[in-house]
Amino acid sequence: MDKRNRLGSSINVNANAQKGTGAASNFQLRSGLIALLFLAIFFVALAPGSAAARSTPFITGFSAPDLGLVGPLGYERIKASGAKTVRVFIFWRTVAPQVKPARWDPRDPNSPYYYWTDVDAHINAARSAGLSVFVALYQAPEWAERCEYPKSEGVCDPDPRAFADFATAAAKRYNGQKGAAAIRYWAAWNEPNLPLFFMPQFQGERKVSPDKYRILLNSMSNAVKRVNRQNKVINGGLAPLKTPSGIAPLDFSKRVFCLSGEKRFKSSCRERTLVDVWSTNPYTLGYPNYRPPGKDDVSLNGLAAMGNLVKAAAAKRKTLSRKTEFWVTEFSWDSDYGAVSEEKLKRWVPEALHIAYQAGVTRFYWLSLRDWDLASAPLLPGFPGHSGLWRRGATLEQDTEKLFAQGFRFPMVAYRVAGGIYVWGRTANSRSGPVKIEYSDGSALRYVATIRADRNGIFQKKIRSNLGRDLKGTVRASHDTQISLPFPLAKETMTGYIPPFG
Repeated sequence: MDKRNRLGSSINVNANAQKGTGAASNFQLRSGLIALLFLAIFFVALAPGSAAARSTPFITGFSAPDLGLVGPLGYERIKASGAKTVRVFIFWRTVAPQVKPARWDPRDPNSPYYYWTDVDAHINAARSAGLSVFVALYQAPEWAERCEYPKSEGVCDPDPRAFADFATAAAKRYNGQKGAAAIRYWAAWNEPNLPLFFMPQFQGERKVSPDKYRILLNSMSNAVKRVNRQNKVINGGLAPLKTPSGIAPLDFSKRVFCLSGEKRFKSSCRERTLVDVWSTNPYTLGYPNYRPPGKDDVSLNGLAAMGNLVKAAAAKRKTLSRKTEFWVTEFSWDSDYGAVSEEKLKRWVPEALHIAYQAGVTRFYWLSLRDWDLASAPLLPGFPGHSGLWRRGATLEQDTEKLFAQGFRFPMVAYRVAGGIYVWGRTANSRSGPVKIEYSDGSALRYVATIRADRNGIFQKKIRSNLGRDLKGTVRASHDTQISLPFPLAKETMTGYIPPFG
């Protein structure tokens, strides 16, 4: 007799023996039944081939599909990559008038001074392909900047009231009325911990950008939520590293959240940050687990620390929800001759997604669909020209998919552990169902196990096997008609610094 039957029999015997003894017997019976139910749930959770108990979504998308200029075919390719969402920038200074009108209502999306045509085209193309959209508002017109820097390009101390007015107009336009797009996720700015995107960062030696950015972010949050309470607000994803004139992302985040400390965080001021999602851009200077140089830097290696900070901020009611989400809104490696080989990225890309998932990330955005046009793009140090999953051809139709793209579409990793191998992945269509795990020694393919992906397409399991002893073998997963890239069981020899942008 197994444990469940023994426990059930003892409950029945105890109930019969105590029959008629009143409240005490009823309490014992109820306690036994609760224990039986708990144990049954425990055994179901440990059933062979079952998915992990945790079932959180892990959605992939693209954050800058070739500067937004991809057309319908590009968005169809984004959809075919396993992505479900894209980020679309609305450049405030492009949509708004260059000169502030003497009389106008900046909160009216139908004002003749606004130009929405290009934004409409990108949003409609994405929606036609079945993709959801989140919008990032960025770059103030000159008349909305409150300080003067040469060639600041709209990032110099933007006026929060003017920004709120523009956010109101944008939220009204994309609120779903009369067949218009219904946008429900709104981001404020981009990498505000860098002076390239937000100024000033310092006044003297005082770090002023976190407070200034919180005010700007909260002004947008209040505005879009007044238009529709279903609207969700995201911060501008943070740059991963401290620079001489910028602020490290963990330090910046703590200051925005009004928290201090390292592991046990304490409130340092009364303000709240009115966000539903906190995001960062964890570019790495090397392999996926490369440790960034600064203690408050956040490459892939630091995502867990940022995730813990977000949880602490939510628990202390420093954000809008105790379930504040955590996103990666930009990530990539360049795959040109000066950066990382496509062959190496066949392993690194699924590893990056696995690291993000373990850190509690629920959305992961690759930087671009295709390599950018370097003939017309700014050839600046750090420009991510070859960050696409597609190699750029003379036309969009002539683009070719890179070797590692399947690692983004159908990520799967496999690691040697004591007694077997650990497998994690997400199905290409993010759907549930059986996932077949197979092993190859280079000459033959061998069935290992079948794992069931959960409702979000996530599958993970430690598989007891002696296959992990063979350092030369690879593991792959298949679901429906999709097959993952083979993942080598051999531990990778880690390299040093690699420029993420070639």
